[in-house]
Amino acid sequence: MESDERLAATCGAATIGFAEADKDDQLLRVNDTLCRMLERSREEPLNMTFFEYTQ
Repeated sequence: MESDERLAATCGAATIGFAEADKDDQLLRVNDTLCRMLERSREEPLNMTFFEYTQ
């Protein structure tokens, strides 16, 4: 299993909110727990920057 696949599996199984952002703070990956915490669909945070969803 490649490292990206392992990270995706870990992210998906986490019981805490998890997000991965790129160098421009665009969210690349979020897990279901974070989406429930934010009360948003998976697509919504992926169209936001880290700073937009933390305000």
